Amino acid sequence: AHKDTLKLETNAEKNTMKQVKIFTTSLHSSLKFFHDSNRARDIFTSLRIPFEEFDLAGDPAHKDTLKQMLSADRVPPLPVVFFDDEHIGGLEELTDLVEDGALQSSLGM
Repeated sequence: AHKDTLKLETNAEKNTMKQVKIFTTSLHSSLKFFHDSNRARDIFTSLRIPFEEFDLAGDPAHKDTLKQMLSADRVPPLPVVFFDDEHIGGLEELTDLVEDGALQSSLGM
């Protein structure tokens, strides 16, 4: 049993895939941001890439977290995508990565 545990730890260390974080909105009052957030989420879901989502409408504290991560005074248009703590951009930049076939390699997959 000890060897199995050691093997699992070794495999976990080899997993270098970056963590995807998406800051989104579920508010329909801003339809463009709402639809763009859904499209970004759909990209990762369809490619079976795990992600962590932070809905600014669901928890106002996420807005402060986002501003802190960007070192910014205001929140940019949503969605905002990070790979680990690296700001990738929004839906346009994400779509460009997909169209260029560079999304998986950018994540270390």
